[in-house]
Amino acid sequence: MSGTGLKNRQMIIVLGETAMKHLVLAAEASEKGDSNSQGENVRKAVEIIGELHSAVDTSVGTEGALNLQKLYRFMQEQLIIAEEKNDMLSVREIAGLLGELNRSWGALTC
Repeated sequence: MSGTGLKNRQMIIVLGETAMKHLVLAAEASEKGDSNSQGENVRKAVEIIGELHSAVDTSVGTEGALNLQKLYRFMQEQLIIAEEKNDMLSVREIAGLLGELNRSWGALTC
């Protein structure tokens, strides 16, 4: 594996962890009734997931890459809906999906 590939995977993991952190903070803010912090953290997570979506290399046209982009897009859409509905269960579910993806990326870097 090339050093560049490893660095890219590590960056993807860091971005995923950061997005998850913002989703946890959003849920905590919701529990405290802090809608401003909740919204800000969900928006940050949506932006980070957008960066992950953009980082997917579809130049080889693999089905896996296209499916990964669809998954990131789905996460963004669900978070936007969850924020509008104040649905923190959905926010936590997306954080769980990001965790699963991060574990998979982590397994590839070993």
